Amino acid sequence: MADKGDIVGTDLSSSDGPTTTRSSSSDGPSSTPNNTNRRRNKRKRKHLPNENNEDATATTSCNGSIFNGLIVAISALESKHDKTNEVTTTGVNETGDDTYQNYKTLKQLLQALGATISPQVHKRVHYLISTDSAIQNLTQRVRQAAKRKVDVVDVAWVKDCREKGTRINVDNYLCNDLVECLVAEKEKRDRGSMKMCTSSDVGPDDLGWSSPIELDCCCVCHENGDDECPWCIGPDCNLTLARKAKAARQTE
Repeated sequence: MADKGDIVGTDLSSSDGPTTTRSSSSDGPSSTPNNTNRRRNKRKRKHLPNENNEDATATTSCNGSIFNGLIVAISALESKHDKTNEVTTTGVNETGDDTYQNYKTLKQLLQALGATISPQVHKRVHYLISTDSAIQNLTQRVRQAAKRKVDVVDVAWVKDCREKGTRINVDNYLCNDLVECLVAEKEKRDRGSMKMCTSSDVGPDDLGWSSPIELDCCCVCHENGDDECPWCIGPDCNLTLARKAKAARQTE
């Protein structure tokens, strides 16, 4: 009689057909451990930062969210663009204050610092970042900001925030009072120029005009030779009067 161990061994080996033993490794290339590790490494490499740009990544993480959540518009008159001032992924090359006077580089800088740029000045805009020349010339966006009660901020605020690496208080950089004064002066000048145009110093209406010239009748009857035209029979048609005078001279 077989013991318990033999019975268990017999039950495990007994089967209706030949048993097949499955190996841990499969013939397909997708299930091998080496290929699986390779795929994982490839996926991980996409998320790894560039080893050569460690300083750049640190700078971006430090300054990239200074203006996060801000919607700003830009007003700048400087249109010349120097390629040495182009904004990289980490900010702007420090080549001078021209970076903050040029619309393109200033826009790229604000976007690099996390701000959203609006092409128009509307009520959802938090600030209008403006250069001094744009304020003094009262550009269209500066006038729109004054009309829609949007704060006009000097561009120096952006420069100081970037240098300190944080968003500083904007109150010392507001230019709303200056803009209101400039707008009031402009309206005063415009009203003065309108008064000059409507003053009594302007000459009479006929001043500068030449003596009036009487034009010939333009009725088509003079081309067709119709002498019975009801419009030209009367004494008001100069061509009819000239024709009758000529006929009278010929009959004499």
